[in-house]
Parts: sequence; structure tokens; C-alpha cells
Amino acid sequence: MTSRLRRPAGALLAGALVAGVLGNSPLAHAAGDPVSGTVTAVGGEALADIQVAAMQNEGTMSEPYWQNIDFATTDEYGHYSFPDLPDGTYRLEFGDRLNANPWASEFYDDQPTVATAQDITVVGGAADGPFDAELAAESTISGTVTGAAGEGLAGAGVYVYERAGGAWAYLDETRTGDDGTYLLRALPQGTYRVEFQYETPEGDFLGETWNNVQYLPQGQDIVVAEDGKDVEGVDAELVAGEFDPVPFTLVTEPAISGVQQVGNTLTVSTGTWNPTPATTEIYWFRGEEYTGVSGPTYSLTAADAGQVLTVLVQVYAPDGQYEYANATTGAIAAAPVPAVTPPAPVVTPPAPVVTPPAATITFPKSMDVKGSLKVGSMLKLTKYKATSGSTVSYTFQWYAGSKKIKKATKAKLKVTKALKGKKISVKVTAKAGTTTKKVKVKVGKVR
Repeated sequence: MTSRLRRPAGALLAGALVAGVLGNSPLAHAAGDPVSGTVTAVGGEALADIQVAAMQNEGTMSEPYWQNIDFATTDEYGHYSFPDLPDGTYRLEFGDRLNANPWASEFYDDQPTVATAQDITVVGGAADGPFDAELAAESTISGTVTGAAGEGLAGAGVYVYERAGGAWAYLDETRTGDDGTYLLRALPQGTYRVEFQYETPEGDFLGETWNNVQYLPQGQDIVVAEDGKDVEGVDAELVAGEFDPVPFTLVTEPAISGVQQVGNTLTVSTGTWNPTPATTEIYWFRGEEYTGVSGPTYSLTAADAGQVLTVLVQVYAPDGQYEYANATTGAIAAAPVPAVTPPAPVVTPPAPVVTPPAATITFPKSMDVKGSLKVGSMLKLTKYKATSGSTVSYTFQWYAGSKKIKKATKAKLKVTKALKGKKISVKVTAKAGTTTKKVKVKVGKVR
């Protein structure tokens, strides 16, 4: 999950600094000092009045939430200090995106985002510093957010993400002015993507990623290759329904061919659809139980005798929207029995009737749902395979609140705009023989 920064709404706190041991002489760092250091510009010029924020993770390891705990400000020699930080683990941010300054913000040690910053451990009120920073000239990204008629949209949210640690990490956000313009400040060199969101007066949510695509993974990179670069014209036109999916129309039904008798192979056609699907998935069911077989062919076994098979054909658009259709067989015939001459009857005592014990099903405690609770993300149920003395089959159902999400019957769930603000959970049903066990995993609310 993406970590978020929270900044104070009012005035910033300033950490107290000691000017120096002798008049104008700079502070020297000694072992056992509190968290402190020096902030300079590229080239070594000391930078005064630079805000330094000490942050702690108030979330979890899998879903971090970095909160500002304390602030300090550099003196005329570029020195700062946090004399009263409690023992714990911190990350430092240098620079202030809320107030005008000519310097790019960064995190210790020379990192673009809090997600990739280096931990600083305070023990006994001291840390093994100094923790210095060298700030480059700031770069900016600016543009205008308009509606369908070209009018500027005031108060639209603009979110910037930076490529760091192999993933897109949240970096900063701002709001558009009355004319729809915005300015993202204090950016270092890097590769960025920008998202836009706007709530209409009627309560509808509009959004897109630059350059005119729906989701962040589809976005166009904004490369800031040098210090002090101003990237202009990163605009967005937010239009209601622009990214609504094109519905699939089933032109020809899927059909199953082949001799429906044990020992033969069945083949299913996927049918024809308009528009043509980007991808197609095929699953074979025995009654309501998934057989574990996917793909266009299925080899009939003795377990299928007398059963009706159902094939699920599920088609996907490039944006992840999907539709499905089914095809079914008749009752599968048993394999033909070869004619044999029966042997002379042998009278044997009846075998004792042994009732097999009921199967047991135990779900793992490590069952979890991976992914971000954010529109456009993919949630995936992991580590749900149960232990049992028999073969286990699984079915899934995702819920938004207490309501079932239509067609959400796989181990994955695409988080759509319709789920924003909903509490998501998933029910897993495991079946082994005649034993059935269900468990419901609560995921959380979509942001």
C-alpha cells in the first residue's frame, strides 16, 4: 500500500537550535548528540530557514502511514537539531512544499520519497549522526484542470507520484485555484506521474491520470532530468463518463462439442463478442464445484459420470471491465463396460461397513488480502489454501458492505469507482467431500 504524508494545517513548529559554542562558530557534532545535522545547497552554501520534519510510521509495515512528529528550522549556518525526540525510529524530510522556497525537498539519505528514506534510530535521546542534506534547486510541475466546457475547475485535487524503489510512491498533493490552475513545488530530479480528482456540485467524482488515461499504471511519465526545471502544460480535462466501459455484446453463444461420455475430450468455443475482448478466460465446473481445469478442452473422467458440466467464459476489456457467458453439457455418460464372461460365483462373507470419517478443513492463519484500497487497484486474496485430508475446492464472493459485488467470484477484485467509500470483505468457502467451511476476511474501506 502507498504511504501518505500528513502536514499541519496551521503554522509550522520550529525546533530550538543552539547558535554555537563561540559566537558565530558552527556547531560540532559529537557522539551521543540528538538528531541533528547541516543543510547546504549544491556547492556547499549553508541554507538558513529550511524546515526539517521528523516523521514516524503510525501505520503498519504492510500499510505504512508516516506522520510528522516534530519540526526544526536551520539557523544561519544551516544547522538544525531535535533535542527532545523520544526513543524510536524516524525518517527525516528536508524542505517545505507548503511555503515558497527555491529548494527541492528530499528525504534522508538523499531519497525522493518517504517510502525509500533511510531509518534513523534514537536510543537514550541520541542518534549516530550527523544527518546532513544537500538540496538542489527546486523543479515544478504546473497546469490547468478544466471541465468538459473548458471552464477551470476550482478545488480539484492534484496528486504527484514519483518512481522510487521500483514502484510509484505518493509524494505530494495540491488543489487548483479559482481558475483551475495548480503548481506542484519543491520537486527534485526524477520521474513523475500526476493524477487529478474532482467532486462535482452534484456529488459525482471525476478523475484521470495525465495524459488523458484512467489509471496511474496507464499514465505518461513526466521526466525532470535537471535541477530547477519548470514543467508546464500538464493539463487535464475531466469529463463525466469519459472512461465508462464499452459494454460487451454476446453475438454467438459459447458451445461445447465432443462425445459426452467418460474417456472422451470436450472442447468449448468462446463465442463471439462485440467489441472483441482483449483477453478471455475459460473455467470448467462440475455442478457448482470448480474442477481446477481452465482452457478450451476438458478430458472426461469417472468423476464426471452422471454429472452436468458448466463452462464459464469470461472476457475482459483492456481497462479490466469484464462480462461472461456459460455453456452446459447434458448428464455425462459412464464409460462403456466391455463384455466379459463372468467367473463362477464365489460366496464370501459381506465386508464390514466402514463409515469414513468426515473430512476436516483448516484455513491458514496467514490468510490475507494484498493490494491497495484505492480506485484502480487490484485486491488479491492470498494464502487461503486450507489443509484437509481430502481434495479441497474453493469458491469466492466479494462484498461491498453487506451486499454481494456482482460477478466478483474470483480470488482477485478490481477496485472500481463504484466501490469508493465501501467496506470491502471477501468470503471464502472451502469444500472437502461433504464437509464445507466458510471464512470471511475483512479488507477495509476503499479510499
